Amino acid sequence: MAQRSCVRLRRRGSFSALRLFSLLLLLVAIIQAAAQLVVFSRLRSYLPAGLIVAGVPVGQMDRQQAAQSLEEVYSTPVELRYNDAVIHFRPLWWIFAVDVENMLAMANLERTQQQFWVEFWDFLWGRRNFRRRFH
Repeated sequence: MAQRSCVRLRRRGSFSALRLFSLLLLLVAIIQAAAQLVVFSRLRSYLPAGLIVAGVPVGQMDRQQAAQSLEEVYSTPVELRYNDAVIHFRPLWWIFAVDVENMLAMANLERTQQQFWVEFWDFLWGRRNFRRRFH
């Protein structure tokens, strides 16, 4: 009977090392998942790749960059050619205003169309092409 107790104690010691190793691996996996979640959240804050708003490509830009790009394109003078004459029209002359906020709100709907966790799962498995871009 004394011999049986020694065997049980030895097994418990080996199990505790295995348990400790398992817990360590579990902790590493949780830390890695949290780090990937942070990276994914940063990447998801950009507009989707290939997105075009009002004829202006704004994919993989943040909201501020997209607004700046839209305003830049729609404030550019328009060149009109009639016979040999060149006429420049500025959008301000026509009291033309671009509703950038509304355009970006609609673009944001496109960005958040898919559920966060489904998209995160696709990101983990490399099913989506996310461009790594940080400032």
